[in-house]
Amino acid sequence: MHIMLDLETLGTAPGGPILSIGAVSFCRSGVGVGVKDTFYRAVKLPENPTVSSATLLWWLDQSEEARHTLIDDQEAAPSAEEALKAFSSWVESMRLGGVRFDGFWANGASFDLPIIESAMREVGVDVPWPFYMHRCFRTMKGLPGADAADVKPEFKGTAHNALDDAIHQAHWLVHIHHKITPCL
Repeated sequence: MHIMLDLETLGTAPGGPILSIGAVSFCRSGVGVGVKDTFYRAVKLPENPTVSSATLLWWLDQSEEARHTLIDDQEAAPSAEEALKAFSSWVESMRLGGVRFDGFWANGASFDLPIIESAMREVGVDVPWPFYMHRCFRTMKGLPGADAADVKPEFKGTAHNALDDAIHQAHWLVHIHHKITPCL
């Protein structure tokens, strides 16, 4: 079993505010999208967050639907600590159910995983995976043919919604895997 993680943030380095956490479990044969296969939490912004001006400008250039999802989710959003504890519990619940993890994927080895791990440590939440299980989706989608029309699935949902992005990335990775190793 694998997990694809996606974060929406207001910065590009550890320590920046996380706006939402999305994740989906998947295996080589496909992506689960049931309630227990997915995780999503908006994260309440702290008072006086340190915001990257470049990231803020980037958000202003995104779709109105993506921006409104983040704004609308803020009203009922849990604190970073609560959201990170919930995410860790979601991962642990699968492990307790007998799932063996083969990798924790994100779209870039230097973005989502280091940011969430730093945030977890900051609030005293144990990171529920070892460092050697980091996997880089950006590397996989950079392989020759990985963005071909028959490999890259059509995006469904809202771009820059953490869960929709995680699901899309997991589907794409499964398609890449099937193209690279079609006989398995």
